[in-house]
Amino acid sequence: MSESEITQKNMNRIIFLFLITAIFAAAGFAQTLKTKVPGLPAGIADWEGEDSSKILDNAIIKARLKKLLGKKNYASFF
Repeated sequence: MSESEITQKNMNRIIFLFLITAIFAAAGFAQTLKTKVPGLPAGIADWEGEDSSKILDNAIIKARLKKLLGKKNYASFF
């Protein structure tokens, strides 16, 4: 093997390792960008049988309903 062939193989290896590293880094970065969904309010099970306005006035539940229904349907829901 000539020196240029060895150099070419080393360059191919470096490029391959760089691409693999970039793919893993992009995958890890994409996973950290996910926003956390806030949990349901504490003691929501204790609200059973109470007026529904107490549940629907909660900010966390409102946000979840907006996301679930969409802005147009959410507006007509209320």
